[in-house]
Amino acid sequence: MLAGLPCLKEFECVNNALVTGSLKSLSVCKDTLEQITLGDGEVPFSGELMDLADFLRLKSVDLMHAKGISGSLLDIDADNDDLFPVIEKLRLPDTVVGAHYYEVMHIADAKQLIKDLLPLCRKRPSLFKGIFWLLSNNP
Repeated sequence: MLAGLPCLKEFECVNNALVTGSLKSLSVCKDTLEQITLGDGEVPFSGELMDLADFLRLKSVDLMHAKGISGSLLDIDADNDDLFPVIEKLRLPDTVVGAHYYEVMHIADAKQLIKDLLPLCRKRPSLFKGIFWLLSNNP
């Protein structure tokens, strides 16, 4: 679908029943894409957060309403500047570990998650604006 648009800078697709696919299909634009906003239509988008990690110009990612996306903020190594090199805004669904509204099963898990994410938070504090986690109601 995007093969004919290798110079695309912004891609926004929210609630479009005709568009389906994976984050990997955006790789044809990885050298030019600066902004991605996706929201599920009838068929959810799929993919891993790290499918976007090597997009050199990507400044803004909003996948908050793309529930088919998985992964973990823990995969972003604070010491590796090659992963999301210029990212400024990262809004992710609760299906991504450590993202917005992520549901922590136990208090001890929250403590470990904070400890593991602290180096990244110190290096790139803007990524964590507005993020909060929930303690699960499930026993």
